[in-house]
Amino acid sequence: MIRRLVSFGLFFLLAIPAFAYVHPELGFSADIPADWDLVPNPEDADLRLAPKDSSGLIQVASSESEGLMDPIIFANAWESQQLGEDKALKTKILGEKSNISGYPAFRGIYQSDEITMEMICIATSGRIYLLSATFPESEFSQYQPAFEDFARTFRIVKTGEVLPAKVAEAASAQEPQPRKKEAPLSEDARLGNIFKQEDAGYTIRFPSGWIVKKQSENTYIFSGKEGSLGYYSTINIQKLRSKKNGGIYGNVDEVVEGFKKDFLSGDANVKFFDGRGFKYADKNVQLEGKQFKAEYTMQGTKFRQWLVVISDYSQDYFYAFSYTSPADQYDFFSWIAELMLETWRI
Repeated sequence: MIRRLVSFGLFFLLAIPAFAYVHPELGFSADIPADWDLVPNPEDADLRLAPKDSSGLIQVASSESEGLMDPIIFANAWESQQLGEDKALKTKILGEKSNISGYPAFRGIYQSDEITMEMICIATSGRIYLLSATFPESEFSQYQPAFEDFARTFRIVKTGEVLPAKVAEAASAQEPQPRKKEAPLSEDARLGNIFKQEDAGYTIRFPSGWIVKKQSENTYIFSGKEGSLGYYSTINIQKLRSKKNGGIYGNVDEVVEGFKKDFLSGDANVKFFDGRGFKYADKNVQLEGKQFKAEYTMQGTKFRQWLVVISDYSQDYFYAFSYTSPADQYDFFSWIAELMLETWRI
């Protein structure tokens, strides 16, 4: 029987006394409730903790992955083993795309006859983390806020590196350390590759596990590997000659109008929105550009595109940075496009 839970939302306003835990080898950290017990040397898990007055628990398990794996694909494989009439979990109550500390994630809630489980699958570059909270059904609503706070504060301190000895000793001794001011996530942890081609005229970072292809003389496409969900969400960067350099466009506005005409020729019902200026700044170089978004249908599939157009400082070339994705997974990979744009250097 499907049972209705009161709320699946994150409990950001509920203050739960906590300490920052740091894993001695994998380098992830998260806030753990101050009065919970850490289970020493847990089998088949990287971390396991439990409240003193419950049979339930929270745990973290992880495995290596090739590059930035799609968490939905991993979650589907996990569900095939755990969910079903003859499996440990009988019913799926919720399944949704999410985002944890800037990393793509999948969040699900499941029930059996006696327990309720929340699972969050987090994809980082080279590793998949599975966070879970399993409690008797009657206790789940009581302990779910602690798990939500644990997940919300989950961080990757250093991906794939062993922490300094003092930190490792503190963590292995299971002495939670008072939480310090959070440092920003390492850019390398999410965008591990650097693209640099002399003919392109720019550099940009992109995720480990992603691929880059030269579509034409002046166009490069970045995406997940073929067969992955990310293969269909692409970053496209075009380099266009200005009119004074033998091209057809005289300024940024003309480039934008040219793209809009192309959209209209493909779908007369295309919708343009969120049009506004764009400012590019790198050291002493500041450039003005334009950006907009479009929703259109192609071969029966609805797509969404975000387009940014700027010129180089000499105004010999225009650059068009676009993120294109099927509309139903646009938000899932848009964070990658935003991070890549921040690293774009012309």
